[in-house]
Amino acid sequence: MRTRPRVSLFTLFTALPAAVAAMMVAGCASSGSPAATARAGSPSPSVVAKAPLRCNASVTSRHPADYTTVGIRVRTAPHARISITADFRHSTVTHGHRASRTGRQTIWYQIGAARLGHQVAVNITTSRHGRKGYCGTWFTPPRPPHVAVPSPPAPAPSPAPATSAASCYPISDEGTCYEPGEYCREDDYGTSGVAGDGEKITCEDNDGWRWEPA
Repeated sequence: MRTRPRVSLFTLFTALPAAVAAMMVAGCASSGSPAATARAGSPSPSVVAKAPLRCNASVTSRHPADYTTVGIRVRTAPHARISITADFRHSTVTHGHRASRTGRQTIWYQIGAARLGHQVAVNITTSRHGRKGYCGTWFTPPRPPHVAVPSPPAPAPSPAPATSAASCYPISDEGTCYEPGEYCREDDYGTSGVAGDGEKITCEDNDGWRWEPA
């Protein structure tokens, strides 16, 4: 008759914890922590870029005559800061302005500093609340200098004519109507008037005292 080998309780309690520990080590080696795996495979959040600020530019004249002025019209967000730089080949001229409540501003440049026939590049940067916009335009003084032929002096206006609603005022020293962008006389600083086309104008200090649309 065959007898079964006896296993002592000491041997059983000693071998059982070792077997359980070996199974746990094997399970950890075969698969990593789900949380660690998720953290390793999850992409970093992308940075959301701010939308560019509006910036549109145009000029009052593409080919202004020498020793005149040219205006750079800028349209952007209301009250945005405007930095504008004009490259006159041998020099650059930078101005800083702020847009009006309608987001518009006109910056004037003297053409005496420009080289005839050289295309002047104008670069504009607008900024407001951390957003920026970029735009540009250009103008080129013509090569042949423009010679203005002086017109004969106009006769003095009659002292008491009845002015209509479309009449212009004040009248220049040459007896003509003022237009937006033209320089004001010292006597007209801060006053208002009407241009030749009936548009209301105001004498304001905008890089020099000029008649600007009211």
